[in-house]
Amino acid sequence: MAQTSKQSDWEAMWDEADGDVSESRPHGRFKRTGRKNSRFPMLPSTKLLVIATGFWVASIVLIVLGFFAGNSGSTSTVLGFFLVCLVVSAIAAAFASFLALFGLFKYRRRKVFNLILLLISVATNPLVILMVAMSGVA
Repeated sequence: MAQTSKQSDWEAMWDEADGDVSESRPHGRFKRTGRKNSRFPMLPSTKLLVIATGFWVASIVLIVLGFFAGNSGSTSTVLGFFLVCLVVSAIAAAFASFLALFGLFKYRRRKVFNLILLLISVATNPLVILMVAMSGVA
C-alpha cells in the first residue's frame, strides 16, 4: 500500500502488517481470529461436552471424597466435611446436567454423547441417590 501525505511511516507499516496477517490466515471453517492455538482446534460442541464431563467427574470425586475421605476427626468435623462435599457435588452434577441438556438441543454433532451424559449425571446426582435411598426403593 502506498504511503499518502497524511499517513506517517508507522501508519503505513501498520497497514502493510494488517494486509500480511489477513493473507496468512487460513480460510474456511476454522478461521482463527485471535490467539494461535494450533494444537487442538476443538469445536464448540466438543468444548461443551468436555466441560460437562469435567463437572460430572468432579461430582463423582466429591461424592467418593465425602463418604470415604472424611472419616477421621470428631463427629462434627466428619459431618461438616460430608455435607460440604455433598452440596458441592450436587451443584457440580446440576451443572453437568444443564450443560449436557444445552448441548443436546444446541449441537447435533454430539447428540448421543450429550444424551448419555445427561442420563448418567441425573442418575448419579447425590440428591437423586439420597432420595431413592430414603424412599426404600433401593
